[in-house]
Amino acid sequence: MRIWVTRTEPGATRLGDALRAAGHDAWVRPVLRVEHVSTPVPHGAFDLTVFLSEHAVRGALANGWQRTPALAIGPATRAALDEHDIAAAIPEVASSEGIAAHLADTPPARVLLATGEGGRDALPDLLGEQGKAVIAWRLYRRLPVRDPLPAGPEIDAIVAGSAGGLRVAADLWFASGRGGAVPLIVPSARVAETARGIGFTRILVGPGAGVHATVATIGGMGRETRTP
Repeated sequence: MRIWVTRTEPGATRLGDALRAAGHDAWVRPVLRVEHVSTPVPHGAFDLTVFLSEHAVRGALANGWQRTPALAIGPATRAALDEHDIAAAIPEVASSEGIAAHLADTPPARVLLATGEGGRDALPDLLGEQGKAVIAWRLYRRLPVRDPLPAGPEIDAIVAGSAGGLRVAADLWFASGRGGAVPLIVPSARVAETARGIGFTRILVGPGAGVHATVATIGGMGRETRTP
């Protein structure tokens, strides 16, 4: 099975290697590239910093982050913190919803959200509903890579890591004359909703964006449900 991995690096290469180890033909071609920006730490004291990507870790450390208790969205982000001897918890599911569930029983707090421009917009609202004050610290931007897709060989499935990346991948996919019935693997119900609106009809929602979760979801593709 040939699978188009659309995620940003370095996660795209890690996922591609894991898919090949599982017997798939991974085509690693990210549709977004990351550009870091210089931005000062928001003023005030914070009870917790939530890191939404490895890129956010690098950006925070480069821009003078004052260490607080940390929560990483998933294992790769936690590993980036571990490289600097920063301990971090991770949620059970690597998604905005997973982070909100992880913090649901914690008291109101002031949370610094280390993220990128145009990132996971649902998380401030989800944490706000819990009485938490969320300040977004935008440390990088994602820029589209719009190289046209080649005519062949055939692509049997697509992996998207975010709604923003999915939109770029969809533009390239449909512009190449391909249809919406290709299996599409996404990390959350929120991204699945975007996929349905764009025109994809075979959507598999994995338990987060982690490598192991994605490989397991692809392994269960025979059990996917067609969306209306």
